[in-house]
Amino acid sequence: MSDIVERLRRYKRDRSGYAEYCHQAADTIEAQAQRIADLEQACRYESDLCQQALESMGVLREALADAIECVQDWGLYASPYFIEKHDLNGDVKRLRAALEASNDPAERRR
Repeated sequence: MSDIVERLRRYKRDRSGYAEYCHQAADTIEAQAQRIADLEQACRYESDLCQQALESMGVLREALADAIECVQDWGLYASPYFIEKHDLNGDVKRLRAALEASNDPAERRR
């Protein structure tokens, strides 16, 4: 009889150990699932920020292109002396270089 009682005690002890293991595994899985959800949310936030930055960059590039045109237009009214003195051609070259440097790196590789 004591052998049966001992076996039942071992069985109960083994089952409780297994149950504890299952609880720990479930807690670990739950923590990892929460971590993944947090990372997904952070990625969505970063993606939104990148999209906003790209849109802002496009607006700024358009403004720079307009500025180049304006400098060239008002430069037509300046005398050759002032064009040379204020280096209008150099200004236009620097503005164009800035515009070119702001292009999407993927576009520049094509």
